[in-house]
Amino acid sequence: MRMAAVLDSTPTNEALADYFNAVANVTAYVSAVGNADIPLLNHPTKEYKEFYEKLRAVKTDRLGSWLGGVDVQLSNIPRLIVINSVLFGAQLRTARGLLTELTKNPGDPELREKLLSTLADMKSLVEDNLGAPTQNTCKLVDNFSGQVLGAQNSLKDIADRALALAGDDKKVIEALTGVVDDLNKEVRTYNQLATAGQIGTAVSVFFTLVGVVVFLVPGAQPVGAGMIAVGVVGFGGSLSTAIIAGEKVKALNRKIQDLRERIKQENQDVAALTTTADSLRRLSEAATTVHDGLKTILDIWQKLAREIDDVAMDIRDAGKELTSDHFEQVGADLTAAGSHWNAVVEFAKRLTPVVYKWQDKKGDWHSMAERAQTPGSALVTVLPYNPK
Repeated sequence: MRMAAVLDSTPTNEALADYFNAVANVTAYVSAVGNADIPLLNHPTKEYKEFYEKLRAVKTDRLGSWLGGVDVQLSNIPRLIVINSVLFGAQLRTARGLLTELTKNPGDPELREKLLSTLADMKSLVEDNLGAPTQNTCKLVDNFSGQVLGAQNSLKDIADRALALAGDDKKVIEALTGVVDDLNKEVRTYNQLATAGQIGTAVSVFFTLVGVVVFLVPGAQPVGAGMIAVGVVGFGGSLSTAIIAGEKVKALNRKIQDLRERIKQENQDVAALTTTADSLRRLSEAATTVHDGLKTILDIWQKLAREIDDVAMDIRDAGKELTSDHFEQVGADLTAAGSHWNAVVEFAKRLTPVVYKWQDKKGDWHSMAERAQTPGSALVTVLPYNPK
């Protein structure tokens, strides 16, 4: 495989779009969990203190670090490509010019050394300016994913212990968490995510991201009505009204409230713990997709660096045996690689204007880069109790 084949055989534009969407989804889930109130139980159990402390740590440390800048750093991957595109493009042109000269004078040792030096510079740029930052970002995501997964497992263990003691309500609570899952899937259909084809030639891309919050809103429900409320956290657009008005969302919300009312008062606490713990499961799964998307992009840079190195080794090892035809073939490969590279750069340029926005409790909008969201700072719209 040669450089052109690496950039051609890998669906680079699709990989960038998939990655960007994965980051968007995690940000929505992080915001949803981060803005959910920690359940205040009617009858706290001995496990509740442990649950409370673990969830508070997740909200302040793990989710706070994501909302405080990790998501912005992740969205910088396309910008990284654009920043390095000029230098890499210049190196490609220099290499092609030297190869053109070598087709005329294949035995010229000075031209060969200049070509080998240019290829070494290209490899260094790919490894140091593209591969290394992507690798560092990958480690950041791995660390975040591991912390969230660990917290999710701990909270699930506590919630499962409480659920096992819920008697006849156990099946109702399990059904409730299933409907909340369905509600999350439905709300995700409101997210404006991008495909490689849809990004097209847009000057800017506007992302709207929403996440479902399942939590207790003290005083928001009628006395004795139960503990589980459902809310929506939105980014980049006032979607709350549209979501609440959606027939599927209304039906799922009714289902949640109906199931909630079937749960005995003493087990409302268990339902609160179970649904809260389950929200971290969704976040953990979303974080995995970010890792996978980032790994795909990292693989592209690693393959490209290896191919550049292989070309240099072929030239070095063959020595005087290389003919004009060999250099012409390498030149054609670099020309094709340049075309694919330019396509990737153009696609990355269309992603760089993307802005994540969030709405604070006062209703004011902020870009994530301008003012980081902190857990509990976003506006949450509560779905109506027992909507008709």
